[in-house]
Amino acid sequence: MARPVFDSKYPASHVPRQLQAALVVSVVVMLAVLTMHNANMTARSYAIQEDLNRTAAFEELLDRRFQEISVLFQESIAKSNTAHTDLDPIGSTTTTTTSSAIPTNANSILRLSHTGPRRLCTYTESELRGILSLRHCCGWKCNRYFYGGAWIDWKALDEEFQKGHARVREEEEAECVLACKQHENLGCSKEQPCVNGYYLRRNTTDTLVVRQAYEWGEQNFLKPYFQFDSILDAGANIGLTSVLFATMYPKATIVSVEASSRNFRSLKLNTQPFPNIIAVNAALWPRVASLSLTLGHRNPELPPEWAFMVKETRDLEPGQVVEDSLLGVTVPFLLKVFGLPGFDFLKIDIEGSEGEIFREDREADLGWVNQSKLAALELHGDMVPGSNVTVLNFFNSRSNFHHKKDWSGEYEVFMRNDANLS
Repeated sequence: MARPVFDSKYPASHVPRQLQAALVVSVVVMLAVLTMHNANMTARSYAIQEDLNRTAAFEELLDRRFQEISVLFQESIAKSNTAHTDLDPIGSTTTTTTSSAIPTNANSILRLSHTGPRRLCTYTESELRGILSLRHCCGWKCNRYFYGGAWIDWKALDEEFQKGHARVREEEEAECVLACKQHENLGCSKEQPCVNGYYLRRNTTDTLVVRQAYEWGEQNFLKPYFQFDSILDAGANIGLTSVLFATMYPKATIVSVEASSRNFRSLKLNTQPFPNIIAVNAALWPRVASLSLTLGHRNPELPPEWAFMVKETRDLEPGQVVEDSLLGVTVPFLLKVFGLPGFDFLKIDIEGSEGEIFREDREADLGWVNQSKLAALELHGDMVPGSNVTVLNFFNSRSNFHHKKDWSGEYEVFMRNDANLS
């Protein structure tokens, strides 16, 4: 940088020495200040440039990883479809197992849980015939669960899985239970009920999840004639609702997102028979980010499987206990990865994170909501105060959605006004 020029009407030799000394000191001070300022500006410039470089590098890395993730997902889907060519429902041209001489209830098992030697708790077809010949029923408060060689009701099932057993270790396998469901809305008639096999863990909330899906019928507002090509099950837990969706809408692509790796292991077991279910171990979030899984603030007597919450890793408090680390993904990210135009049905049960996603200042990023025909959300104002109000305000302020209060239960259901569900 050029040195400053000081103009004077007197030659330097005519300036008094005291003044010359003062001028010299002033020039030195000014030069020092300018040098420091210049150095600070340079350092700041370097810092800004480094930030820009890091941002560009991160975006490049994210884009590269996104491509890698897309390829891996697509390869996984292709392998899954190839591996399950024998799992198509009865009536498909690729089905190899016939239904002749099988009782009506056995037909329903094969129709809804697909054919193949690995279906329904590893029971053979002959064993299933014998199980279904035993006295049971598939309605409310019935002996609809087969476990331990007998059909039992939910209360007995819950007592069996909770009584004095040590908590299941990570490496231990869950135990498989047959569950029978009869409800016209779900396409499970009295003549042909729905029977599926689920892997449950002892001393966890798994039996409570079964109660929600089977005893309380949380999904009974759905109709089998609804036209869904794609479904998002966010907060899929161990996959029971995803399986019900798959049985009701066998042609729909179902993306099941679960944050807890512990729950996700069971989700994979329970959804494995269904090639139209894609299981993703991640958390729904307003942006792609590194997240940490922590325990929420629900009933402390409950095991943690029902109260996991996520938080951005950079926002963790000192000493906060972290259960797991995972990736936070957005709905547009999932749509792009799986090549879907949108999700026709949104089921969102994400332990308070819904308040982050549907915040008013993020409305510009929520265009994907308008692509959905139906949205069902479980709200968690008890875990994240105000998150329930945020979601209700978001949907109630939209003129193209209306609140189906007559369908309410655990879920708040919103339908797009122009949605053609049939």
